[in-house]
Amino acid sequence: MSSDLLSAGIATYNKYLEAWIIIYKAAVGLINAVGHLLYDKSVELVLFRNHLVDTSVSEVLSLHKYAADVVQKPIDVFETSELAHILTEMNLAPSKIDIGRLSAEWMEEKNNYATKHDFLISKIGSFLGDDHGQSIEPRDIVLFGFGRIGRLAARELIQQFGKGHQLRLKAIVTRKVTPEE
Repeated sequence: MSSDLLSAGIATYNKYLEAWIIIYKAAVGLINAVGHLLYDKSVELVLFRNHLVDTSVSEVLSLHKYAADVVQKPIDVFETSELAHILTEMNLAPSKIDIGRLSAEWMEEKNNYATKHDFLISKIGSFLGDDHGQSIEPRDIVLFGFGRIGRLAARELIQQFGKGHQLRLKAIVTRKVTPEE
């Protein structure tokens, strides 16, 4: 009898392990899409206002749990990952998009659309770039000083604005410090 219980326990463990690996791969796919969108298209994805840049797989999965617990919008990582991958194929203008909100809306409204691509076009069509239209001219930023606040500002500019399509850190001005005599 104990052999049967052990076999059942191992089978259950293997089943949960395989499910966890599938969920883990979806989270990795989402992280990959977040990086591609940020650095290739200057599109920042957030999950219910939580940044997804520089997040680990466990943080991504925790944010999905947060969405279900706190925001009361049960979404799964498979939907957000798939929507993010569709976004990578679209010609988007530099923007910030809440993939959590889009995923929650997709879960509620999916019967109204033939495909996820059609859904995304209806929701974020205004963010689609036009190769012949006006491009966004980046603004140059100059920091005066590189003390504590200057370093924080530089780090935030680099993190928030990726390749510099909207804001570009152009220079850091420091004063010359001469030793006292």
